[in-house]
Amino acid sequence: MNKFKTMLINDYRLNKKNLWTPMLVYLIIDLLLIIAYFILKAKIGFENSDIMNIDIIMAQKFDVGGFPNSIWYLVGMGVLGIAGFVQVLVALAIGNHSLNLERFHKCEIFYRSQPLSIWLYSLSKYIIAIVGPILILILTGIVNLLLIIPFLSPFMAFNLPDALAGLGVSLLLYSRSILVLGSIGFLISGIFKEKAFIKLLWIILVLQIILVIAHLTLDFPLINMSEYFTKLINPIGGIGEALRSDSIESLDNFRQAMEINTILFNWHTGLQLLVSGIFFGLGVIIYKTKEVI
Repeated sequence: MNKFKTMLINDYRLNKKNLWTPMLVYLIIDLLLIIAYFILKAKIGFENSDIMNIDIIMAQKFDVGGFPNSIWYLVGMGVLGIAGFVQVLVALAIGNHSLNLERFHKCEIFYRSQPLSIWLYSLSKYIIAIVGPILILILTGIVNLLLIIPFLSPFMAFNLPDALAGLGVSLLLYSRSILVLGSIGFLISGIFKEKAFIKLLWIILVLQIILVIAHLTLDFPLINMSEYFTKLINPIGGIGEALRSDSIESLDNFRQAMEINTILFNWHTGLQLLVSGIFFGLGVIIYKTKEVI
């Protein structure tokens, strides 16, 4: 266990810059937006009462039933926003080179010769590629929530349970995509020694062309690989039916459709877990057979 912990710490050290840089850039942008808000407020004399007047006008024109009770739930979901998509890409990027990083630093032979099974050796890298972005996403969400509380609390009392519930739902949605894309990156890093993602895209393109030709010449059913791939990584996969516009009559309906149990226990989540596990296993097996240089 101590050897695995040492390997985990080393993998974190190698990927620390890639893990933290996007979050730091994101938070710097947040702070700049806050500064810009206060500068704008000072220049045009914008007051909190102006926003409250806008809320009153909106409430008179539109049916916003349940909005006051759900505001902090929606805020909790929204604070991840772009940060969630960024961390999905971070997981793919780290997974993409996870099994080749030691080779790049010319120390692969040293680490592969350590008394640690290839499965634990690979699991350490897989954890950094998947769990690392998720943990940083949690931290980003908490920081964003703390930043936004002072701006909204003057208009509506802060509701911690609702805010955390919304944050948890958004985190689960993004975590599923992080799991799948990180696992895909891990698999292709076990197949290719360099430029893994670019090579994967070429393979997908060639296969799609072959499928189109087979469809046109042999009447073979047309398979759209990009469509299946998009469905697999879709954050709202498995609950999209519950979010149809004709079934969402109010924000309360939306909240019920986005419950944590609904997200966790559905066929799409099961498929993502299964596929990710298969990708991890295949990645390790393929990497195990590769020659160490």
